[in-house]
Amino acid sequence: MKKVPVKLELSKFPKELRNYLKNAEIFDSSSSRDARTYYLKKDCGYFLKVASLGALKEEVERTAYFYQKGLAPKIILYLQDKEDYLLTVKAIGQDCVDPMYLK
Repeated sequence: MKKVPVKLELSKFPKELRNYLKNAEIFDSSSSRDARTYYLKKDCGYFLKVASLGALKEEVERTAYFYQKGLAPKIILYLQDKEDYLLTVKAIGQDCVDPMYLK
């Protein structure tokens, strides 16, 4: 997974997210044109996905279902403002495209 360091203007995000963004090292790890995915290096690590309004609703439902089964990360926050925002904790383990697996 790529992680490109970025600086974000916190005031452009809903106030409910700002404490997570504040004092975090932030990396863009997006892999889709339809959504931006940011890795927040703070505490245990978080992923913040931002997409057009309504675009993440089904993903939230699937993630919540799979979390109950122990197969997905915990959802910290889902909110709809001008866009959809999905904040999850970082899943334990390595990405399946990590070099150690690709060998």
